[in-house]
Amino acid sequence: MDLSHEPNGAIASNYIIPVTVKELDLTNNRLTKIENLDHCTQLERLILRQNKIDRLQGISSLENLVELDLYDNKLKHIENLSGFTKLKRLDLSFNHISDISSLKQQCLDSLKELYLIHNHIKQIAGLENLKSLELLELGDNKIRKIENLNSSSCLQSLWLGRNKISKVENLSNLSSLRCLSLQSNRIERIENLDALVMLEELYLSFNKLESVSGLPSLSHLRVLDLGNNRIRNFEGLVFLHELRELWINDNNIDDFSQLDILHEKTPKLETIYLEGNPLSQDSEYRTKVMEILPHLKQLDATPV
Repeated sequence: MDLSHEPNGAIASNYIIPVTVKELDLTNNRLTKIENLDHCTQLERLILRQNKIDRLQGISSLENLVELDLYDNKLKHIENLSGFTKLKRLDLSFNHISDISSLKQQCLDSLKELYLIHNHIKQIAGLENLKSLELLELGDNKIRKIENLNSSSCLQSLWLGRNKISKVENLSNLSSLRCLSLQSNRIERIENLDALVMLEELYLSFNKLESVSGLPSLSHLRVLDLGNNRIRNFEGLVFLHELRELWINDNNIDDFSQLDILHEKTPKLETIYLEGNPLSQDSEYRTKVMEILPHLKQLDATPV
């Protein structure tokens, strides 16, 4: 049932919601609270994006919820979610949440995806009982340290971009991780990634890296983003034999001979972004790159 973008001001104020409804979209309804949903016990998907809701209440009877979306509201606390044993996707992004430790008491045993982008979160906490969690998005917060992930062994995607993290650490229990994003932080060294044996995508752009020497033998890595750092060479990429896509634009690479390393050690490389490096100013830049890496399918934003 799609009632999005209808500024009613209150749920079911001038319309009736059927008892049998399974999906309800109330995006941008100028709502200030969740109400009048007690009879919707079959509801599986509730979308309340872009409203002005400041409390997680009025949903206790909705025990069949699989997805709950409160993106862009005014929530300050995570509360009243105990008993939602079927909930698999929870989006509380763009709210005013500063503390997520209460997640521990919510008993969200089936939760697989948790989105908390653009809040005021300072610490990763409360994840101990989220045993089924596969995706955690904490981008654009105030987190300074990677921690308290020991119980998150099922995690496959971890997004921590746009925080205040200065060190890569405490990831040793995440052996199932396939995607790690640490873009736009304060990281100076690549380290402590050895346990991430299944990692396929690693995003480290907009940090303070001067080398890639800390990259271990990530045998499954296919995408590596190192753009907008201070890197001068490719010496740390010699073990990435499955690499398909490399973003290393806007760094300090000035020597075409560095590309020989990629030719020898990354035979499956198809896409590379080198623009913004000193070597890209060469008048024969594209020709020289293609001579060394003839198997490329894309150089910067242009297909070969």
